[in-house]
Amino acid sequence: MIVKTFYLFAALLFTNYLNAQTQENKKTAKEKTREIYLHKNPDKGFSENTVPIAEINIIQTIPDSTRLGYATRGFNTIAVTAIPDKPLTEYFQSYLNRKYLKSYDKEGLHLLWLIKNIRVNQSSGAFLYFNADAYMSKDGKAYSFSAGLDTVLVKSSMTGDIHYLNIKKAFDLLLQKSIDKGKEFIIADTTNSFLTQQILLKEQQKFNWPIYTDSIYKGGIYKDFKEFLNNSPSINDLKPVVINKNRIVVITNQKDTVVPWGICEKGEFYKFDENKLIPIEKQGNEFIMSDYISVINKLNKNKRNSGLYPAVGRGFGNDLIVLGGEALGLLLSKKMSEKIIMVTSISYLETQPEACTIDMRNGEWFF
Repeated sequence: MIVKTFYLFAALLFTNYLNAQTQENKKTAKEKTREIYLHKNPDKGFSENTVPIAEINIIQTIPDSTRLGYATRGFNTIAVTAIPDKPLTEYFQSYLNRKYLKSYDKEGLHLLWLIKNIRVNQSSGAFLYFNADAYMSKDGKAYSFSAGLDTVLVKSSMTGDIHYLNIKKAFDLLLQKSIDKGKEFIIADTTNSFLTQQILLKEQQKFNWPIYTDSIYKGGIYKDFKEFLNNSPSINDLKPVVINKNRIVVITNQKDTVVPWGICEKGEFYKFDENKLIPIEKQGNEFIMSDYISVINKLNKNKRNSGLYPAVGRGFGNDLIVLGGEALGLLLSKKMSEKIIMVTSISYLETQPEACTIDMRNGEWFF
């Protein structure tokens, strides 16, 4: 079985990744959480328009396998951390087993699904980010890539098993892509194939950037996201930051003008956002807004008490006064921003989710 193979090699191949997840397990226990359940009795079996399938096995390289994202709980919709109700690989695998186990054909194709990322968010709707690759094999040993799914799903309704329904739909879409390619795969010449361990190792390379692997973070200003990934801020000796028309401008000693991506000061990270510095922190192998849960709940409480629900407004970040000096002398005012930070990059959605994390593919806000 592919899953057993994964368990055998994971400890040897991905020590840093697993150590990060072990440390995060301890932190998760202290958080207010909501378990997202996958139905114990889902609709069973494949559709009629399918190919014979011998098995579907799950492997995953999700940046933070202890959390699914953020959801709400209770009458006052308190924001909490969304978590799976069992270890993440088992969480997905047991669901697929319940759904398809009795429909497998031992003479069929072996499917291997690599879940690369999954995020849930509950704000103006129930959002799901799902990024996965499907591989297939005739013998269950060497797999060829067949299809990928990288999408955001949303349910506007806030009642019922909204997160489960989004996850179910994502798996249904990935299955349909697998079936479509499976019809071609049966007659194809499959010479470009990989072992499960090779697929995992290749995907795990996304965590090889110094910002993941280094134990000491260099202080300074990142001109762009690549400098952040490389733990290599290029601006260390500079004149004060100037706020000009709600834009942060860094004037270097060479009189170059730079609009930076972010800053590291004494091991703490901040992302620049208009005229604010937004504190972010490492969580597993993700970088999220610091104190996201406490700040969003405080803001929602204030809105409920005042009856005001502005289109923008959030307490993330502080006004930037000045940067300078040998240690960058970071001075932040105590006045909280009222701006909601929204995701802006999902062009096919009419309503964007609220941002809470960094998209590690491009450095933009994501959920």
